[in-house]
Amino acid sequence: LFDRFCCFILYEMCVQARVGVITSVQVKPKSRWRPVPLNTIEFSKLVTLKLRMSAQHGLSIAEQLYQKGVISYPRTETNAYSETMDVRGLVAMQQTHSVWGPYARAL
Repeated sequence: LFDRFCCFILYEMCVQARVGVITSVQVKPKSRWRPVPLNTIEFSKLVTLKLRMSAQHGLSIAEQLYQKGVISYPRTETNAYSETMDVRGLVAMQQTHSVWGPYARAL
């Protein structure tokens, strides 16, 4: 129900009755899509809109988190890469890292 007044009336009926019977339960599986990587422009827009801070402040915080190794934050204006890019080679370079190396090796 999306009508607040109707919800309130049903709630009051339930409170007054003190006893209820559940007649059915519906469970719907939900899934979420992985977020796509943000380029600098999209990140700036979101940090301003959602976190209500300046884009410059958001980028500064992201840079600090990146330098501490908390996030991966490529400063790029694209999310499309050349077909000749050696992705396997880039992943192989990460296999010795103490934190995400096991994940890279599993890929």
